Amino acid sequence: MSTRFPSGTLDKLWTDPNNWRGCIVYVCKDDPRLIVPKRSKWGGWTLNFAHPSVWLLLSSVLLSILIPTLFFLRGGPLGIALGLALEVGIIVSWCVLSAVLSSPKRYETAG
Repeated sequence: MSTRFPSGTLDKLWTDPNNWRGCIVYVCKDDPRLIVPKRSKWGGWTLNFAHPSVWLLLSSVLLSILIPTLFFLRGGPLGIALGLALEVGIIVSWCVLSAVLSSPKRYETAG
């Protein structure tokens, strides 16, 4: 992304109540982030549903839930162990990716 925003711009967009539907769905076309913190920052992250590419991201999240389920359905100790290991890896990956993608520092100029 070549356009940089002045420092604090994305936080102002994020705190604007007009960009939240029902206090849980974030919709802001001016915010370039696909993943943003929830209104209660301790609650994790949510998606910015103003971007068309968010549906691809949502589909990949759903697939990351379904794929380990196949290992669980396979059964047996090995299937359960592989399913759990895969699920832990996916959860950690999504948390790290969400923290990186939701950071305003990627889109704002310093200062």
